[in-house]
Amino acid sequence: IIEIGEFYIISREVCERSKGVYLRHIQNGKLPYRNEYKKIQETIDFYSKMIQDKIVEKAYEIGILYGFEERYLKKEANLMKLDKIGKHPRIDELGDYDLLIFDEQRNTIFNIECKYISQSFCGKDLKNDIEQIFGKTDKAQKSYIGQLLKRQKYLEEKAYEISKNIGFNF
Repeated sequence: IIEIGEFYIISREVCERSKGVYLRHIQNGKLPYRNEYKKIQETIDFYSKMIQDKIVEKAYEIGILYGFEERYLKKEANLMKLDKIGKHPRIDELGDYDLLIFDEQRNTIFNIECKYISQSFCGKDLKNDIEQIFGKTDKAQKSYIGQLLKRQKYLEEKAYEISKNIGFNF
């Protein structure tokens, strides 16, 4: 980049690299910088959510391919709606289960968590991604792993009750 007076001259190489960085980030459902424009961020978040939903849908399809009937697969399961008899925490307290597969033959509930984690493009992105996945030491419960473990523990404690209430023989 060369500055001449009030003008900047940018080489074709710098423009190509910048274009590549922007395209890679946008294709991964985020921007290469913190965005203050709400509408742009909402659009990027929408596409990121769309990618996440496709991952859950693909996991569901894999469950079908492995021979589970649709009635045994519960996609994006909110326990308050799935099991109305049980007194389960609100979704904002517990979260939803991306995919639950009830296997009566093995007497097992598979709790499948699907997460779309976009590619890290620099050290700062990587640090933020690691903190989002594993949490900071003082906020580990808010991390992906912390939330998953919280839901898993609850599911283990209530597995029999949930299964019985929604009509499975465990």
